[in-house]
Amino acid sequence: MWRYLAAISLFVSVEAQAQDAGPDWQWDQSDGCAVIQRVAGSKEMLELSQSPGTDEVMVALSDSRIKTAAYQKITKISLSMEPGGDLIGDGRLIRETDDDAAKVVVDISDQRFLEAFAKTSAIAVSHEKLGVLRRAVRSPSDAVHALLECENAKLRTWGIDPKYLRALRERPRPLKPLDQLFSSDDYPPGYALNNVEGELVLRLTIGTDGKVKDCVPLNRRADRYFLQNVCGKLKLLARFQPALDQQGQVVPAPFVTAATFAMER
Repeated sequence: MWRYLAAISLFVSVEAQAQDAGPDWQWDQSDGCAVIQRVAGSKEMLELSQSPGTDEVMVALSDSRIKTAAYQKITKISLSMEPGGDLIGDGRLIRETDDDAAKVVVDISDQRFLEAFAKTSAIAVSHEKLGVLRRAVRSPSDAVHALLECENAKLRTWGIDPKYLRALRERPRPLKPLDQLFSSDDYPPGYALNNVEGELVLRLTIGTDGKVKDCVPLNRRADRYFLQNVCGKLKLLARFQPALDQQGQVVPAPFVTAATFAMER
């Protein structure tokens, strides 16, 4: 089974979390650039995470009032910030390990989201399957600052200048989801037969023509056959809306993405 991952925070070293997240937030030690705010005396939780080098942000709310027997994908979840306006994103419903609560996760792809979140005092998620879940947000600017510092640290280890990336008016964007370029045929046959699995984190260089000019592995144990398959196809088929600088000129820019090869069970 071939899977292309939208978010890459699982590949972020906990070493990047050395900075203080503030008194109202704590680092999620199981993830990467992710912070959690808990509601005292309950299992309610607000989690905010960012995938370094991308516009991908994940907002998650755990609540004992929502239940699910299994993982469920959910589309068109409404996320509202007070102040900050409304967004629509896709996501999923995940059962918590103690079965007394479930987590609703909303995936946001918007470069301006964290800037808006830093000023909000409350956030609400609504969907016909969930009703409305609302959280007061304490010290939102502390969470955003911590995530950006975490991203800065990781980008530097990946050979990416965070100042250059943030100075762009527009970052590179795939013209269509990258997972649509791949199928199970891209799994090396011998690996599939022997249940060999692997993960890739990649730094792509997107040229001014929107094509992938370079594809560099960022994780230490990147298998060369997986790497050849993925990088070769990305260079051949992937097309991006190229990055723009502050003057509106097309410029080359990095794009970070991740993928995993795993056998379906």
